[in-house]
Amino acid sequence: MKQAFTKADSAAVKGAAILMMMFHHLYLPGRFDDYAIDFWPIGENLVASMAWKCKICVSLFAFITGYGLLSSLKHSEKGMEHLASWTRVRLVKTMSGFWFIYAMAFAVTLCLDGLPLHQYGDKGVIVGVLYALADACGLANLFGSPTLCSTWWYMSAAIVFIVLFPILYAIAHRFGYIAAIAAVMAVPRLIGGGYPGGTNAITFVFPLLMGMMFSDLSLFERLDETTTRKSHAGTISLRVVPVCILTVIALLVPNSFRVQAWELSYGIVPVIVICFLRYCIIPIPGINAVLRFLGRHSMTIFLTHTFIRATYCEDFVYGTFDNFLAVYALLLVMSLALALAIDGLKKVCRYDHLVNRMIDRMNDALACDVGGQAH
Repeated sequence: MKQAFTKADSAAVKGAAILMMMFHHLYLPGRFDDYAIDFWPIGENLVASMAWKCKICVSLFAFITGYGLLSSLKHSEKGMEHLASWTRVRLVKTMSGFWFIYAMAFAVTLCLDGLPLHQYGDKGVIVGVLYALADACGLANLFGSPTLCSTWWYMSAAIVFIVLFPILYAIAHRFGYIAAIAAVMAVPRLIGGGYPGGTNAITFVFPLLMGMMFSDLSLFERLDETTTRKSHAGTISLRVVPVCILTVIALLVPNSFRVQAWELSYGIVPVIVICFLRYCIIPIPGINAVLRFLGRHSMTIFLTHTFIRATYCEDFVYGTFDNFLAVYALLLVMSLALALAIDGLKKVCRYDHLVNRMIDRMNDALACDVGGQAH
């Protein structure tokens, strides 16, 4: 069966998610109050509402993570036989991009204004070193410790996703995906916690599981087969139905509902958005190329744009232009330029080559473990 959701499609979805993320961070209420920004032609209230709804960017990343992890596992016999070692390899792959940026951010901000000293140094040297190690390992959000960048909370979520993946996979394959979905929905409510919060990984386990299900059950491939059989009518339905559903949700569902039924806001709606992107937006050649380009640099943009928007260039970003779209475009251009510079430096340093060598050694060790068990 031909793969219906390719790595190129995944990169395009990441590109769309990064555009949503920057709009979300830029125009949340309270972040631009000190600046005279013109919100013509749609008005400030609608822009703020759109910014809240763009929070689903996290769910898009979670879905892609679940889809990618399951697809990788399906194509790895070694992973199937030795899931714990496979999980360690995935953790290194995920965290390696962050480690390079953390080291750069630490060094640059230390020289600029001593930010690491301010963030980590309030409770002495030993505690400060522990804080720095936790942040470098992506665990600051889990431990509630200081961080150099507030948006790095997602690294804790990424670690949680990878650690939970084998458990969710086992539940889904033993009891079915319906049971796994029910468990993910029930556990936060049974423990009395309610809505976990917008920076809590548990909020986004549902879209992670949805991504796993779409990969495991080949749902994109089945959708493609259905439209092929139904020909033109089926293709049109895949384009029209998501648009209609998204329009109804945008008009009727208030922002406050996201904390009452977060599985709808951060689970079901993102899946509809991804289907809309896959069948309506990604097929458009020029837009597809732009989204894929942004997607290739999405991790670097995600990890660094807050230093531009909030830490060092806030006045420049919000104060250079009057119109909200021009402000958004400025942040996008600055963030992309910084990401290209950092990713270019990684190539010069051959950082990815070093990481790949480390991963190859881990894969060799995994093969030895599997071979040893076989004997």
